[in-house]
Amino acid sequence: MRNVISLRPRCALPLPALAAWFGAAVVVHGSSAALPQTTDQTLAALARLERQIAALQRQVKGYHRLKQEVAKLRQRDDATWRQQQEQTLIKRLATSVLREAKRQEGYQIGYDDGFFMQSPHQANKLVINGELQFRYMYTHSNGFISPGPTDSSGSGDTSGFSFRRARLTFSGNIISPNLQYNIQGDFAGDSSNNGNFQLNNLWFAWQISPMLGLRFGAFAVPFSKVQWYENEWAFDLQETPEELVPFDPDHSLGVSAFGDLVANKLGYEVMVNDGSQANVTGCSSAVNGAQDNRLGIYGRVQWAGAGGESDFADEPDYKNRNHFVWMLGGALGYESQNATGTAFPAPQTTLVAQGLSAANPAAFLAPIAFTGNLYRATADWSAKYRGLSVNTAVYFQQFNDTLASGAANVFENEMGRSSVYQLGYFVQAGYFVVPHHWQVAARVGQVLSSGPKRMEAYSLGLNYYFAGYHASVLSDVTYIPDAAYTDAQTGTFVNSCDLICKVQFQLWF
Repeated sequence: MRNVISLRPRCALPLPALAAWFGAAVVVHGSSAALPQTTDQTLAALARLERQIAALQRQVKGYHRLKQEVAKLRQRDDATWRQQQEQTLIKRLATSVLREAKRQEGYQIGYDDGFFMQSPHQANKLVINGELQFRYMYTHSNGFISPGPTDSSGSGDTSGFSFRRARLTFSGNIISPNLQYNIQGDFAGDSSNNGNFQLNNLWFAWQISPMLGLRFGAFAVPFSKVQWYENEWAFDLQETPEELVPFDPDHSLGVSAFGDLVANKLGYEVMVNDGSQANVTGCSSAVNGAQDNRLGIYGRVQWAGAGGESDFADEPDYKNRNHFVWMLGGALGYESQNATGTAFPAPQTTLVAQGLSAANPAAFLAPIAFTGNLYRATADWSAKYRGLSVNTAVYFQQFNDTLASGAANVFENEMGRSSVYQLGYFVQAGYFVVPHHWQVAARVGQVLSSGPKRMEAYSLGLNYYFAGYHASVLSDVTYIPDAAYTDAQTGTFVNSCDLICKVQFQLWF
């Protein structure tokens, strides 16, 4: 409400009367100056008139000052009133806009590290990602240096172009953000699914709480940190460590419980599955009788001592962190398999031991479809700081024979013992010599077993990121003096000395 103040001068004389009085005073004063003799009454009247004029002048000055103060008060009052009106108008406009946005709210489509489409409140969401890796690989095999039962004579060079990976991933949630799904297929997959297309992931999950979720389907076995990544475009070097291959359970079919006991600090996952590399649909034709799959059990836990788990969703320190972060992880695994010819309804062969060393002659053996129990363990440590990334891990596994007395055992036939062990480890480092663009990387490691042979591997790489992880070129050279296994992906040949050069362009969206 505006404040109105009315002011009147205390003097009862109006301004015209004041002017008349002033004129009379001037005339009388002039007359008195002209007349030499002035009466006392006239002088007294003039004195009273001068005092009245002075009083009127003071009142007029006070009136003007008061008038100025009133003007200031009115100006301030008008500004407050205008501000109140503007606030009321803004509230009305905001309410109208929100009401209209809510009325027109619907499905959203866009891109945020993947193309997405989602319903209101994200109750239903679909995210589409793609990964393309086009590679040239050259391998020089310098002959077989440790003749064995799996060797063939000769040496030579191999080279060629290939799609290392060509994947599409569909993920998101349905009905509720807590009901999640993931479907990933690789059009450049190997023949483990009897074709060029391989199903890597096909799972759905119920996130009961941040500390507990349940996952069902086919997905990576929670053993090595590399499998926990699931982002194979975010490695320091192109391939997973050569030392991991004999210990890698890869993907399998099963159910798991997972969650964060401490948000983004302490995570875990425990999985019951069909065993190593048993990532198939479960139909009997695919596994030679799915009913005979022996269950495997794997569990992994990891703790981010500095930073958070999210800091290790990739290997390189692409973000060039200015604070030191590190994470420690570990896992245990157990599985059993019956690969004998009398197994019901058919022999199981998904559990394969490779990279084992025979004693006589001293050579690495071909992959063995193992019968019995397998125990696995691993520990790993990772750190990042100012463009430097360090990753190291150690793997261990023990094969125990469980055949009936008198039955043939492949380990005894080849190695003279019924139980054998394998040990592998590597140390890897990467550093951005030009932040966000040029990175150098190196890795060294070994694979040892109960026999006398061991495999060593040395890798050196140079990578360039011209659009971050979305587009990059990776190159590396790997030298293996005596390869423990044959792997078409890594370019190794069992019992040979291999020099492997790879250049890979990769695109991720």
